Amino acid sequence: MSPYLFITCAEGLTSRLRKSERIGELNSIKVVGSAPSISCLLFADDSLMFCNARGSKAQKLKDVLVSYSNASGQVINFDKSSISFSPRVSENIRQEIKDILEVWEKESNSKYLGIPSFVGRTEVFVYLRERDDECFLVDIVWDKRLKWISWEKFCIPKKFGGMGFRMLHEFNLALLAKQGWRMLSCPNSLMARVFKAKHLANLSFWEVGTCSNASFVWRGILKARSILEKGMRWKIGS
Repeated sequence: MSPYLFITCAEGLTSRLRKSERIGELNSIKVVGSAPSISCLLFADDSLMFCNARGSKAQKLKDVLVSYSNASGQVINFDKSSISFSPRVSENIRQEIKDILEVWEKESNSKYLGIPSFVGRTEVFVYLRERDDECFLVDIVWDKRLKWISWEKFCIPKKFGGMGFRMLHEFNLALLAKQGWRMLSCPNSLMARVFKAKHLANLSFWEVGTCSNASFVWRGILKARSILEKGMRWKIGS
């Protein structure tokens, strides 16, 4: 029953945010002019709110959150809550908004679910390789008699005598290919609409190439596009 209660409460929060947006009390954001506007994203018990960097908007957002908290009984954990700013926001505005919302500013080297929150074109892959190497050494050095085994053997499925470890690079490509397939199969989803507006313009998913200002995630999806091409088939209908 609890998942349904959570969905009901989350719907109440998003409805309140949309109402404030409609009457001009809050502003959503767009990655580009033709992209859909986004005011919040919900992930289980984590919520991401987007707003203009103004003290008046921050105060209204806090009023909405306090109203929702009083109505639902859910209490905000300020120790785990944080805020991120665009680089163009001045230090005075940042401090004003942090004082209003009573949250701390997320640093550039912080992590979310074990992954860096802010990434460039290569940082995440470097970080994952470091994490992978670290785990590999910690897990296998349990005996003074060190026995080196190739990583390929560790990745052999257990039913064939291996350890069943995942090959990180291939597994990551598979997940990226899945996101590409989601864009093709669910073109009206928020994720597909945002990426289409930002990166596709008038081109199709199969025609578009990489560009210098492509986001980190989009570069990854395009890198996995060849996996989809190998599995795609034409379906002839009536």
